[in-house]
Amino acid sequence: MSSTVENQRKLLVGAGIVIAFLMVIIAVLLFNKFGPEGSNKTIEKQTQEIGEAKLLNKELQEEYDNAIAELDEALAENEDLRSIIEEQKAELSRQKNKISRTINSSAANEKALADARSQLEELRTQQASFLNKIDELEEQNQLLTNEIVQVKEEKKIVEEAVVKEREEKKIIKETKDSIIENVTKKKEELEEQKEFLENKVNLGSIIKVDDLEVTGYKLKSGGKMVKKRYAKNIDVLKICYTATDNRVAESGNEQFLVRVITPLGATMFIENLGSGVFENKDTQEEMRFTKAQDVPYKNKASNQCMNWKPDTPFAKGDYKIEVFNKGYLSGQGTFRLK
Repeated sequence: MSSTVENQRKLLVGAGIVIAFLMVIIAVLLFNKFGPEGSNKTIEKQTQEIGEAKLLNKELQEEYDNAIAELDEALAENEDLRSIIEEQKAELSRQKNKISRTINSSAANEKALADARSQLEELRTQQASFLNKIDELEEQNQLLTNEIVQVKEEKKIVEEAVVKEREEKKIIKETKDSIIENVTKKKEELEEQKEFLENKVNLGSIIKVDDLEVTGYKLKSGGKMVKKRYAKNIDVLKICYTATDNRVAESGNEQFLVRVITPLGATMFIENLGSGVFENKDTQEEMRFTKAQDVPYKNKASNQCMNWKPDTPFAKGDYKIEVFNKGYLSGQGTFRLK
């Protein structure tokens, strides 16, 4: 029992010695920290950190103000960059506030101030980079503006060339149309002259007919024809005429169209007996003819005769007879049937 008590006493004594030693060490440390010399060092360090924080705040504000001023100047020079510049202003404001919070933090110490200084340097670098980017954009914008001006000038030149080409084409077309019009007009004049000359030749080549004589006959059995004066006794009209000489007309076959016009003014017309229609060259109207006769012509006067036997009774009265050659009236006369 005594041995155990002795051991406990020894342990208590040892523990007391250790505790006393620790208290001495703590006292020394507290003296070094809060004693006159340690307190001065702490105050000096804090004062230095506060001064550095104020300096950093001042530098931060100056840097921010300069950056904003440069951005405003860039905006004044180039309104097209407004959206980009306003975005950069907002980013600068965020960075400034972040750095300011770091500087003014109650827990600010040497490390925090170093971080703030590093962030401020990054802000300067970022601003310089952004201003360089703005310069590049302005250069590109100027190049683009120059290109636009050049394109406009080239467009103007092209438009002027197009207008000139159109005017030239218009002049060429007008000249062409004028030439075509003149050629057409000249052609029409030549056609008219040709037609006039042809008509003149045709008129000159018309073979006139003289000595028109119409005689009525009664057709007897055996084919014998007996001359009669009364219409009711007449079966056949014998029409004779003289084709006069014409040295302009070409020799050869000539056709004469004979029109027998009744006292009622109608042309005797039986298609099966050779009647037909022709164009009167003087009036350009279609007319009927009673019978056509083709005769050989040798530019000399010759007597021609033809018979008209309509197999219908003749009416008494005054008849008119017309002879056409080449579409023109070449002779006419009258006769009466009692």
